[in-house]
Amino acid sequence: MAILQYDHVQKLNDHQRVLYDIIAEQSQVSPGELYEEYWKRVEEPKTRRMMRNHHQKMARYNLVRPEGEGRGREHHHVF
Repeated sequence: MAILQYDHVQKLNDHQRVLYDIIAEQSQVSPGELYEEYWKRVEEPKTRRMMRNHHQKMARYNLVRPEGEGRGREHHHVF
């Protein structure tokens, strides 16, 4: 399983990788904090909607997992 997840991490695009790295560094992070940190790290940040799409992809790959609902939702690092 870890090899498969490693392969998924390698397939992330630059923006997805930044999001993944932020979640991995902080272990868990709220959407607002994630987007704020993402904006600091990239030259041309994508929209919040695109960020959510990226997060959903990483969740399907079992790299991160969302927990909670609405404003209380947090993103957790899995792999």
